[in-house]
Amino acid sequence: MTDPGARPSAPAAEPERFHVEPPTEPLSEPSGPDASLGEAAVSGSLWTLAQVLVVKLASLGGTLALMHLLAPEEFGVATLAFNLQNMVVLLQPFTLGDVLLARPKDLARVSGTAHRLALLTSLFFLIATVAAGPLAAHSYQIPALVFGCAVASLRPLADWSMMLPLARLRAQLRFKAISAIDMMCMIGTTLTSVAMAWLRAGFVSVLLPQIVFTSVRAWFYRRAAPAPPSPRWVPEESRPLFRGFLLSGLGQYVHGALIAITPLVLGAFTGQREVGWYTMAFALSAQINTLAGFSMGLVLQPIFAQMAHDTLRQSAAFLRACRVIATLAMPICLLQVMLAPAAFRVFLPAKWEGAIVLAQILSIGQAFFFCINPAMGLLKAQGRFAAFMNWQTIQLAVVGSLMVAAGFLWRHAPLVPIVLIGGLYHAISGPIGVWICVRGRGFSVGSSLDIFLRPLAIAIASVVPLGLALASWIPQTRWGDLALMVALPLASLPIFVLLVRRFDVSAAQDCGRLLAGGLRRLRRSRGAAEARG
Repeated sequence: MTDPGARPSAPAAEPERFHVEPPTEPLSEPSGPDASLGEAAVSGSLWTLAQVLVVKLASLGGTLALMHLLAPEEFGVATLAFNLQNMVVLLQPFTLGDVLLARPKDLARVSGTAHRLALLTSLFFLIATVAAGPLAAHSYQIPALVFGCAVASLRPLADWSMMLPLARLRAQLRFKAISAIDMMCMIGTTLTSVAMAWLRAGFVSVLLPQIVFTSVRAWFYRRAAPAPPSPRWVPEESRPLFRGFLLSGLGQYVHGALIAITPLVLGAFTGQREVGWYTMAFALSAQINTLAGFSMGLVLQPIFAQMAHDTLRQSAAFLRACRVIATLAMPICLLQVMLAPAAFRVFLPAKWEGAIVLAQILSIGQAFFFCINPAMGLLKAQGRFAAFMNWQTIQLAVVGSLMVAAGFLWRHAPLVPIVLIGGLYHAISGPIGVWICVRGRGFSVGSSLDIFLRPLAIAIASVVPLGLALASWIPQTRWGDLALMVALPLASLPIFVLLVRRFDVSAAQDCGRLLAGGLRRLRRSRGAAEARG
């Protein structure tokens, strides 16, 4: 599978499609032609948020179905296999796409070189993952990990096939196309996983569909963004591309290791069942940050890259974007904490009770995680791959050491102490990440902390007292739990909105602009449809 295809030997001129108008500030009131970056930020954010919302609703239903069809031990094997693959693959192919986005004007000329660099590294890490299978099976005393790692080893090739066409679509700010393709393929992943689990495919039903539909996404991306003519190999570009790939890839590797290390440490000190509990708790608690943080990080990174000439406005736009995401994420994370026991009692069998407290711990941590993906996107857009790698490496060293120490200190009950460390370090990491992005650019430490503390305080005041009161008044029956799950969001979210409008005016205004931009585009699309009709 080759993406660039046959290319002429001489560099081609940059295609017109990669041209964008001078930037306006993301999330501000857009003005000028539709091609402005302010309009692209609003449009892309809304399309991506809508896509991820639909996908996450489908994924949530699929996750609940899989929790009924599969045992915690089967989830444990799948989680260990994928996380071992993440630990082996030092350079994820998509991180080379981040390097390309930092230099969008050169994308067409160097795409063939980047494509082949990613292919060579992907083949190497495929072999390394297969080789790691027997060692992992012996270390964890789980023979199924040999086959699990063999299946997971196909992931780098699938990611490689997607890297270049996705980078082209993001450079073109075609977020609507990305969202539509991702929504279709991710829903397909969920349905296929449930079908395979129903057919008793075991842990493979968690692993294989993700890999297959990654390749399907790559095919649709290539159809949406055909490769422009470019040389197969540009020798003078190979070294700087590989250097950027190495720094970006290692930084992303360490970030992935921060996610993977918790289940790996748990697997060393507990068993498959506890790893399965953690897997489901993480999947359920992280939904809102996947919805808000990752999706807006995907949109904002290429836009930030095209604001590189004005770092002050770029940093201000980043802080405003983080404030909007915080306003969306904080109350939802606290609602997850308050409603987790009722949700588990209503929707899940008793075998998952051990995951309730883990989901609550992780939901608290997720309240501080929302800015991580936008911060990574800004550092990559600025070409600060070394700063990104150093930030992630220090976190991994500290968090990993503390979790291993907790495992030894609480050897007879290590589950909760390890998850406390792995889940709550975001409370320190998030503010530090924001500060790294804007330090030295006229923004104080207080302005970074305010992004977290103000919406957190408002969310606590809106959700926690009301949640405790309702939980004490409503009986813990099935219908009582359902009533609590409906009543608490309906009662607390309007209070949160009122308090935001009173105590965080700038966040209220930015959210209003985002909503106004979405309504304007909806009216424009409706008018265009009526005109065609």
